[in-house]
Amino acid sequence: MGRKLTGGDSALDDAIRLCGNAVTAADMRMALTIVIPERFGVSLPETAKIIGVSQATVSRLRKKFLTGKRADLKWKSGWGGRRRGNLSEKEEGKFIKKWNSAAEKGNIKTLDAVHLDYMRISKVTSPKSTVHRLMKRHGWKKMKSENGSAVWKIS
Repeated sequence: MGRKLTGGDSALDDAIRLCGNAVTAADMRMALTIVIPERFGVSLPETAKIIGVSQATVSRLRKKFLTGKRADLKWKSGWGGRRRGNLSEKEEGKFIKKWNSAAEKGNIKTLDAVHLDYMRISKVTSPKSTVHRLMKRHGWKKMKSENGSAVWKIS
């Protein structure tokens, strides 16, 4: 027998409703971690085999469902987008405008100058990849010159 559901009958009803309205496989999988053990008396390890995930994932999905961190409740994971806000969007726009004007006069051959300026303005030590992502976010492209070195251009 599966672990007893802490959310009661309303959680089971919500899970059944989510099964019917699931848009993604992740939504369906999450709902099934509630419905299968409750409706059919299947253990969590057996539920994991049926759904095709590990037992730890079944427990994690059940917990996520019961705490309300569900896709049907407009929950969004913490991944994606900007990791740290070293500069506000306004400051970032001001910073990139300065380098846009420098790029219009001639291509920026290396990222070192931009990176050093970024660290000076943000007052945070950061890897060059932070500046790479910033420049890509603002429409810059990294290209190769004739001699094979990197050249940054505004697209």
